[in-house]
Amino acid sequence: MILSLTDQRSRFPYLLSDFKLKPLSFQDPSTFPKRTSSRTISLRRSPKSLEDLDCSFLLRYCVFPSNMLVHLADWEVETREMRVGDTILQQTFLPPLPHMSLKLIVAVRVLAGC
Repeated sequence: MILSLTDQRSRFPYLLSDFKLKPLSFQDPSTFPKRTSSRTISLRRSPKSLEDLDCSFLLRYCVFPSNMLVHLADWEVETREMRVGDTILQQTFLPPLPHMSLKLIVAVRVLAGC
């Protein structure tokens, strides 16, 4: 984890390669407590099946507005699809104001596929 007052996007390639060399911060992810919950989602147009839903934005990690979080991932650098073992470098803006915020830079690793 890195805390910064300045935007670190220009250093993302270096930081990503540096974080990839670090070991995981835990030994066995199977020991994590698990909780399952469900929510009903109302859709304006109901798909025939879950396979009809376009969820590709999730696998491209496009889930947060850029004033909250920016990222660089292995699959983007290598122009391919996401896969198990990939590292994602994230810079979160606290509060979500890119120019006047504390920047929290962390890396996460993809441990399992769906």
